[in-house]
Amino acid sequence: MLALYRTGRGVDALMAYEELRQRLTEALGADPGPALRSLHARVLRQDPALMAPPPVPVG
Repeated sequence: MLALYRTGRGVDALMAYEELRQRLTEALGADPGPALRSLHARVLRQDPALMAPPPVPVG
């Protein structure tokens, strides 16, 4: 999800979450854990902190 979001593919990131959520529910009767739910919420909010930090110049 994070890689998709960082490459401008937010919709695909959200679709990946939904597909995982459905698979977990069908296979295990479980929901995604707190970290993944938090990432999903941050993608929905378009949290700027999710973007990759700028590259560090090499020396």
